[in-house]
Amino acid sequence: MKKIITVLLSAAMLFSLGVASFAAEDDFVESVGAKDAPTIVSPDGYEENVVATIVDGAGTYKESVTNDQLTITPYDSASDSEIQQALKAAYEKLLTAGIAGVLSDADKQAIAAAGANVDSLVVTDLFDISYTKQDELSEDNKLNVTFSTNLNLQAGDKVFVMAEIDGEWQLIPTSDVTVTEEGYINASFSKLCPVAFMIDTDDSGTVTPPTPGGDDTETPEEPDDTSSSIPVWFWISIAGVSLAAIVLILVFGFKNKKESHT
Repeated sequence: MKKIITVLLSAAMLFSLGVASFAAEDDFVESVGAKDAPTIVSPDGYEENVVATIVDGAGTYKESVTNDQLTITPYDSASDSEIQQALKAAYEKLLTAGIAGVLSDADKQAIAAAGANVDSLVVTDLFDISYTKQDELSEDNKLNVTFSTNLNLQAGDKVFVMAEIDGEWQLIPTSDVTVTEEGYINASFSKLCPVAFMIDTDDSGTVTPPTPGGDDTETPEEPDDTSSSIPVWFWISIAGVSLAAIVLILVFGFKNKKESHT
């Protein structure tokens, strides 16, 4: 009898662990590690080798960044061991805790203030940005980069950017992130590290990435609005197993008590 109770309680624990893992996986789109990584779009009006700029806190130009100073490394293409380890750790942390689990309450409030729901956000891209002078970056010395993605974005769509800074995921201020008329993502960074792009699957104006290998000109499927839900059968299974264990414990305890009196 004790063995049966132990097995039932263990099963309940395994089901509960499965729920946490299942929920976190839904915070990533299926193509996050397979589709094309974001590419840098050179700013207009600069020399050909300029790929980004340094701006002050107000967004005013300070200096140019050339193509030999800036490198984008996607999650699935990291060859440098240090970058590879950083991206892997960042991915696993997001996968384990989920977006809502890694962001601070202040960041969640900023997302809500922008008209989005943190529980409906999904990560579309995870990559590293390396800049030869990144130690000089600050709130008044930001790296401003424009990215091209295959997210089929339009101006006004809700896109959020977060970066893992000193081991903690932090939301890049929404004032530092815009979607241009061309559908590019423009963002300013005061620190560099693993970076993630996120879209709101509840936003009817935002679309999910095309299927890897598909034609970017095709209309992508509408996002699944159940991305953050947990299947009912998980809860039913947990409740059933737990209830059975409780009943057996009570029966076994009553039986032992009865035998002790006799």
